[in-house]
Amino acid sequence: MAWGHWRATLGLRHDWTHQSGGNATTFGDTDFGRDDEATTGHASVGYAFDNGPFVYLAHATSFLPQIGTDVDGNPLRPTRGRQWELGAKWQPSALEGLFTAALYDLTEYNRTTVVGPGYPAPVAQTGEVNIRGLELEGVAELGAGWTLKGAYTFADSRISGDNDGNELANTPRHSAALWLAHEIQGGIMEGLTLSGGAALHRRTLVLG
Repeated sequence: MAWGHWRATLGLRHDWTHQSGGNATTFGDTDFGRDDEATTGHASVGYAFDNGPFVYLAHATSFLPQIGTDVDGNPLRPTRGRQWELGAKWQPSALEGLFTAALYDLTEYNRTTVVGPGYPAPVAQTGEVNIRGLELEGVAELGAGWTLKGAYTFADSRISGDNDGNELANTPRHSAALWLAHEIQGGIMEGLTLSGGAALHRRTLVLG
């Protein structure tokens, strides 16, 4: 929807899920079943300035069914979430590119995590996880087939309930990436794209 410089989106959905199954152990077989349903949606409002920038505020809720059982044999509950996001997008007139920035606040309930070795790996569900952070991204066409991409993410994660106050595993506090790509413009290799870059996660550097 659009009114002058204002832009808005709105969406709504309802899900029903059913899962049933059984576990075979040395103590015998057990059956399990679970039914869930939820209404989720998203809404956003934004303003497009004459000189290019677009700013927006968005809110969304989520519902993601989980299949299987936890370490105690209980059916996994669906993962539910809600997120607020305040951001901006800018397409400069001086070059062909797009730059974005966003502050976000994400809360998830019943997030499934692996708690031990094995196949299938045993899992448990964390009561509440909150992640707040900043995302910066940019892509610019430099001409002659060259494209430069960069990104930075700051994520501050906290667990409530079980393991209260701990940071979420496998969620780097700082992440950054820089990539350069070149599309060959002529000859028998025309259209072929070569790229390379580096990604940094906390203190681990990955080159590719």
